Amino acid sequence: MYDQNNTRIEIKLQLIKKKASRTIEYALAKKDRNTGTFEGTFENNILIADYTFQSEGKKSVRQIAFHLQDDQLVKGCGELTADGTKFIDISKIRFNSIMPLTKTNCN
Repeated sequence: MYDQNNTRIEIKLQLIKKKASRTIEYALAKKDRNTGTFEGTFENNILIADYTFQSEGKKSVRQIAFHLQDDQLVKGCGELTADGTKFIDISKIRFNSIMPLTKTNCN
């Protein structure tokens, strides 16, 4: 979870072997909140998944990436396809620790 400066990001992650799934909630400062589910893979400490979410009443799907570093998930950024839904080259994703998500206990 990340919760600072009026921004909150929470990921609930379930891992079964290399399969990753569960939920994400983004509440970014001065942006519309979105929440949804994701399914993907977790290999070599990198999560690559398709995130299906609702925002402004519209259902969307986009690819997401996170890297597990020192018990924190760090969001990945990279060049996207023309429609903005997939990374063009997963090997060129850059991981930015501006808003790292810290591991917490699930309730």
